[in-house]
Amino acid sequence: MTDGKVTTCKKEFEVIDPQNKSFTFNLFDGDVSQQYKMLKVHLQVIEKDDGGAVAKWTYEYEKVNDDIPPPYGYLDFSTRITKDVDAHLIKA
Repeated sequence: MTDGKVTTCKKEFEVIDPQNKSFTFNLFDGDVSQQYKMLKVHLQVIEKDDGGAVAKWTYEYEKVNDDIPPPYGYLDFSTRITKDVDAHLIKA
């Protein structure tokens, strides 16, 4: 769900790198392709000295035209997922 509505798309993993605790995937087709020619998502989990970790999300995109906003809704979705996973792991 992005920007308060259900968004449809397909995803294809480009890179899965367990050693660096990261992966990259492309979102395409469906609602995504109406706004972006290309939308690539990269997640890396970076361990901290105190035993915790930080999730670093990076988005690479090309808009269909200049009137399309940056993919802030997708970034917000990633932030919600990260917070939900964090809350789940703290309870475990």
